[in-house]
Amino acid sequence: MLYDNITSSSGNNDHYIPTFNNEQIDQLDHIGYLLKYFHGICWGIPLISTLISLIAHAFGPVGSWCFIHDPTSVFRLLYYLPLVVVFFVNLCVFACIRWKISQHSNSIVSRVNIIVSFYLIAFALSQFPTVINSIQNFSEPSHPKFSLFAFQLLLQPLQGFFNCIVYGVNEGFISHYIEFFEKHLFRCRKSRELKQIEVEQERLIVDYDNSDEESQTTNMDQLIIDDYSIQ
Repeated sequence: MLYDNITSSSGNNDHYIPTFNNEQIDQLDHIGYLLKYFHGICWGIPLISTLISLIAHAFGPVGSWCFIHDPTSVFRLLYYLPLVVVFFVNLCVFACIRWKISQHSNSIVSRVNIIVSFYLIAFALSQFPTVINSIQNFSEPSHPKFSLFAFQLLLQPLQGFFNCIVYGVNEGFISHYIEFFEKHLFRCRKSRELKQIEVEQERLIVDYDNSDEESQTTNMDQLIIDDYSIQ
């Protein structure tokens, strides 16, 4: 989960840097030189925090998952502190992106507003129950709340699904999967293409017949003209 959140933050920064440097909005995908830093941050921070917790033997069974077994342990800060920092960094990055692209296109601004709204909703649904449950466990370790554990168990695994909706769903994504389902599951696309071919063939036949009639009419008119010219 920590990797997912840091990934979202690093990805936003990868798009923010060229935007702030006045590069073209439609060329933001050409930022491959930042991938090494992207992977270093996204894998490095979770790896370091995990290794520290493993060395200290802090992991253990916690309800339905494996995590730092002591709810009052300072090692939990290695997870929750970067989580909170990433959340506010993302907010700052989105605000900077919105301010920068507002100078170019209002339509892009509206799309950024939608992404920010979805990101806040996704983070709130997937992470707030975890944070609240951890605070309650830290303050009252001997009195856990079943409802908080239930919400955490239900919503936290949906982080990847929410990220897919926020960052992955767009017109190209939707059209690609519509085409996939039509082609491989429902066969609707193939039948529609065949019908389109039949319609085009009929149209060609009709056009050909009309061209013959026009040419015959033209020949008849020419004969009439010739007759009048002979007279």
